[in-house]
Amino acid sequence: MEAKLVSLIIFTYNQEEYVREAVVSALSQDYSNLEIIISDDCSADQSFEIIKETVNEYRGPHKIILNQNSPNLGVVKHLNKMIRMSSGELIVGAAGDDISLNNRVRILVNHWQRSKKLMLSSNAIIIDRSGREIGEYSSDKKVELTYEEMVREGGSGVLGATVAWDKHLFERFGFHPEATINEDQLLPFQAALCGGVEYVNENLIKYRVHSQNLSNWIRGSDGSSESLIKGRAAQIKNLINTYKSWEETLAKESLPGDIGSYRVLQALLRKKQNLLKIHLKILHSGGLARFFICWAAIFEIKSLKDVFRTMLLTISPKIYSKILGRKWK
Repeated sequence: MEAKLVSLIIFTYNQEEYVREAVVSALSQDYSNLEIIISDDCSADQSFEIIKETVNEYRGPHKIILNQNSPNLGVVKHLNKMIRMSSGELIVGAAGDDISLNNRVRILVNHWQRSKKLMLSSNAIIIDRSGREIGEYSSDKKVELTYEEMVREGGSGVLGATVAWDKHLFERFGFHPEATINEDQLLPFQAALCGGVEYVNENLIKYRVHSQNLSNWIRGSDGSSESLIKGRAAQIKNLINTYKSWEETLAKESLPGDIGSYRVLQALLRKKQNLLKIHLKILHSGGLARFFICWAAIFEIKSLKDVFRTMLLTISPKIYSKILGRKWK
């Protein structure tokens, strides 16, 4: 039986320091029927020149497609463009600063064919900017999160750097709304509504953590209160955007399942958004104003965890931002 065509898509933007390793790791994949699409989002540095140079040295069997955007599209428009460019039934994502292990695509395909899931996610080795291993990311789940659990836990449990998507996911829900900020949170939620996410309990990628990571703003903070609070405020806005996109997805009547349960989850998502909006107000308020906002909010909060977070924020926005802003523990 002929192996399914798979597309490995690499997003790059101003990653000249790391992109050669990312491209070489893609070219080194041991899966046979592979299309590699490398797309640069109008970098201001030498990223695309390094990509072309590295690809020109390649003599292997994989099909290579290069693209450079002009002008810069941004994350979501760039993702949509690369999905349109891809021909594979499975699409494996990779960033221009990460390193895919050479068996990554093959192992993901094996799990995809067995599970029939529309999304896959794996564990990852965490490396610093120099490539030194500093930790490990593990989903730590024996079974995937349901969409109900994602809403209640406030996250998908998926590390975006590790994912692969069945192209049917995009056929089912369409391309990403351009207003979406956290595409790596909406896609798992959509997949969960259509049967779930397959978690692969293996390290298949080296995920690089540095100050430019969009999801790791705290590592780029200078440690000042202003810097930490600014970063946490941006993170809150991203979470509000995520919950709003989930709410809008649940509102589509064409989705399978119990409409009544969707309505309950929509209401919970609205409460989460309202609480986060209160947190934004507290972050941007000073002195007694914070305590007045907190006092009014406490009566609206049902969860003890949320009460604690709101009180901690009121007492010390810096400590709150530092604790809740951390991506890695």
